[in-house]
Amino acid sequence: KEHGNIFSPRLNIKQNLGTYTFLRINGGTGFRIVNLFTEDHAFLTGSREVKVLDELQPEQSYNFNLNINHIYTLGLSSGSIDFDVFYTYFTNKITPNYDISPNLIVYDNLEGYAISKVLAFSIEQNFENNLNFSIGGTFLDAYSIFQNERDDELLAPLFSSVFSVGYSINDFSFSWIGKLTGPMHLPKYDISFEKDEISPWFAQHHLQIKKEFSSSFSFYCGIKNIFNYTQDTPLI
Repeated sequence: KEHGNIFSPRLNIKQNLGTYTFLRINGGTGFRIVNLFTEDHAFLTGSREVKVLDELQPEQSYNFNLNINHIYTLGLSSGSIDFDVFYTYFTNKITPNYDISPNLIVYDNLEGYAISKVLAFSIEQNFENNLNFSIGGTFLDAYSIFQNERDDELLAPLFSSVFSVGYSINDFSFSWIGKLTGPMHLPKYDISFEKDEISPWFAQHHLQIKKEFSSSFSFYCGIKNIFNYTQDTPLI
C-alpha cells in the first residue's frame, strides 16, 4: 500500500548442451521496499534526529546470470564443474548521510547507481577410495557511481575462496575446511589502527571428525581457526 504495484519480470532459460552439460541463463529485475527501522539501527544508538528527504522509493536492481554445469567421470569416480557470471545494476539505493550535521541522520535515495560484477567457479570430485575434495572461488567487483566518481564497496573482498578435503573410513569421516579472503577496502576512521585502507590476504582453517552411529544419529567434533588467525586490532 506504500509503493503501489511494482512490475518485476524475470526470464529463465535452460538448455541441455549434452547428456551431462547444462546451460542456464536468467535475467530480470528485483526490488526491496523501504525498511529503515528494521534494517538500520544506527540512528537508535545516539541522540541524532532522523530526517527522511522526500518520499523514499524502493531500491531496484536489474540483473543477469549465466551458469554452466558439467558432470564428468574420472576412472570410476565422478565430479562436477560449475561456472557462473553475475551482473547486477542497482538504482535508488537508500543511504544514510551522517555528514550534513552532527545532530542529524539524513536518509535519501542515491542519485547515482551501483554495479556488482561476479565471476565464480567451483569443482567437486569424489574418488573411489573414499577421498573427496571441493574448491570454489569468487572474483567480485562492486562499486557505486555518484557524480561521475567511483566509490568501491567497503568490506567486499576482491577475491574469496572456499575449499575442503575429506576422507571417510567405516563410520568415520575427516574433513579439512578452509576459507581464503582477498584484499578488501576498509572504512576510514579519524584514528586508524590499520596501516592501509586495504586489508591483506588472510585464511582460516578448520578440522572436523564425524562419527555416524546410525542413519538418524551422528556425533562430530572439530577445531576452528587452527592457525589462530586474528586481525591486528579487534577495534576495527
